[in-house]
Amino acid sequence: MKFEELKKALDEMTKRAEKAERELADAKASDGSAIAKLEADLKAANDALAETKVKLGEALAKQTPALDSNAIEIAVAERVALQDAARGMLPADYVFAGKSSAQVKLDAIAACRPELAKSFGDKPDAALVEGAFRALQDAKTVYVKPKPALAGDADNRTEYQKHIDSLAEQNRKALEAK
Repeated sequence: MKFEELKKALDEMTKRAEKAERELADAKASDGSAIAKLEADLKAANDALAETKVKLGEALAKQTPALDSNAIEIAVAERVALQDAARGMLPADYVFAGKSSAQVKLDAIAACRPELAKSFGDKPDAALVEGAFRALQDAKTVYVKPKPALAGDADNRTEYQKHIDSLAEQNRKALEAK
């Protein structure tokens, strides 16, 4: 039986047991012969409930993987190694939390070689991403913050011009001080 079916059966058995308990209480107040029948029904419902709980526990145990401390340690070590390897390939403000290993690798590739990451398409092959990441890692590729455009964009040109003006002002003051 599937987990959902067992849960539904457990709920039904619980309702039957509760109903039998109510009927038993009502029968105790009225007739003794009905009590024996209701007690038998209650016992059967409780037995069925116990059996269903056992089956539910077995089904749950099959669906829930056992947490092996060694496996957890290995997974943590692999994640730390990945973060260490990818850290240099990603911007300083990159957030690793909530991202799969494949996503971290793809983000590292996109940060260092955007054209390569774009060539992978929407659903890149895991082996392709792994190979590209290892190649960049072996080449000791690092992330370099893109330089702002100096011409063409008025806002960038203005910032650049402000920077040049401030350097010229500093040079002028330095010459006047001599």
